[in-house]
Amino acid sequence: MISSNVLYNIGEIYAPVLFDLAVERGELETIKEDIDEIDKFMFAEGDFHAILMSPYLSGEQKSALAEHLFSGKVSELTLNFLLVAGRKNRLNGLPNIIKKFKRLYRHIKGHKDVWMTISHAIGQTEKDEIKASLATALKTENITLEFNVEPSILGGTIIRYEGKMIDNSIRTRLHQAVNTIISRGRNSGKTV
Repeated sequence: MISSNVLYNIGEIYAPVLFDLAVERGELETIKEDIDEIDKFMFAEGDFHAILMSPYLSGEQKSALAEHLFSGKVSELTLNFLLVAGRKNRLNGLPNIIKKFKRLYRHIKGHKDVWMTISHAIGQTEKDEIKASLATALKTENITLEFNVEPSILGGTIIRYEGKMIDNSIRTRLHQAVNTIISRGRNSGKTV
């Protein structure tokens, strides 16, 4: 089985290539529509994703399937991209390619992607309030905010934005407090 890191890397490598070609050729909106349609198809046809992940089919077979399914339904650039990715046996990373392409698209359109880790599920009203606060702080209304519930942080939040991380979780603050106590104990020569 292919690891999730490999699949993630496929998305990180292949999506920017498609994105750059789309921008260079002035076809960004067309390719974005194609990507959205492929994404909807993958969601509706769960078997398609399983076929792409199958180690029993060659890259050529996956490429032929993509051509059969999408020829005449997507732009020439998108189809050629799918065929090349298929021949290189990289269509198993298509969900990650789609995610990365959409992130690049949102970024160029001025959207800000923010990920927030919280200790417990919250309601839509709280999510909307947090999103409004972030929009004010980041000076934009174009925010895509994703929540991840991770009880092990105990409380507080971890916020990831543009490669930065603000960790204000209770777990981290407790670790820092313990490390400070241990460090002070070592420096004073006393054991804790």
